[in-house]
Amino acid sequence: PASLAAPVLATAAFDETATRLVLRFAPSDQPTDRAGMVGLAPCAAILDAATLALARGAAAADPQCFWRDDGATMEVHLARSTGLGPGVRVGVRAGVLRPAAA
Repeated sequence: PASLAAPVLATAAFDETATRLVLRFAPSDQPTDRAGMVGLAPCAAILDAATLALARGAAAADPQCFWRDDGATMEVHLARSTGLGPGVRVGVRAGVLRPAAA
């Protein structure tokens, strides 16, 4: 339907343990198609190259991401060596995330 808005990144915040970056997409009441991701999957499907490199830090492998049941919230599981920190720009790949019902 034409009334569905394209999802956009609304917030990015660390969880209380700082081992996950929680990304929330707007509109929050509209599930996304999760960029085709199922379960725990490589974040390369959704994070842009600069964000992916920072999230990986000195780790050998790219981080893994997991979508929460609401379909509008995604967790980036971070390695201890992550380069992400407060104030860092978080970007998503253009055109990979759509409304679930589209």
